[in-house]
Amino acid sequence: MQWQQKDTSAGIYEQSRWLKLKSKIKGKILSINISAKKGVTKSPVDYALIAQDGIENDAHKGFGHRQISLMADEDIEIVRKSIPTIKPGDFGENIITRGLELTGLKIGEKIYIENTEKNMDAIISADDLKEAIVLEVTQIGKECVHPCSIFKKLGFCIMPQKGIFCKVIKGGTIKKNDNIFISEN
Repeated sequence: MQWQQKDTSAGIYEQSRWLKLKSKIKGKILSINISAKKGVTKSPVDYALIAQDGIENDAHKGFGHRQISLMADEDIEIVRKSIPTIKPGDFGENIITRGLELTGLKIGEKIYIENTEKNMDAIISADDLKEAIVLEVTQIGKECVHPCSIFKKLGFCIMPQKGIFCKVIKGGTIKKNDNIFISEN
């Protein structure tokens, strides 16, 4: 975290915490998907509650370091060219993003989700993020030990190469079109 001196109205300097955002790594949530069982396609919902241990009503809630899965629409779009019938949740992903290169993230990086119209460029105050949901990247890709129902339905699955997994640091309610961005710190 960077610290910066800030002049208060009383003329006294105080320290304020500022986050430096990766300005090119920001996007939107296109779809939120849940399922009651693991290893199956998920169904889209308009909004979801992220609890401290995952998304309410999803089978992966409470599932250790893989509480929430994310996939970039840009990766799904490549598959959609060959299989136009692909729908949100078909790869078992909880959140589909647009504008983020998820597989370029590193373990431990923080993902912030907020339903705001604020400009998310450069540096913003941590106070601006009081209501933000915070996820931490815990795994990039996964190993499939046996073909799941997704593989059986589609003949392949891109989640092992293109999906990322997170644990919840701070929960809240998410909805389609919420802002999603990555912090450098």
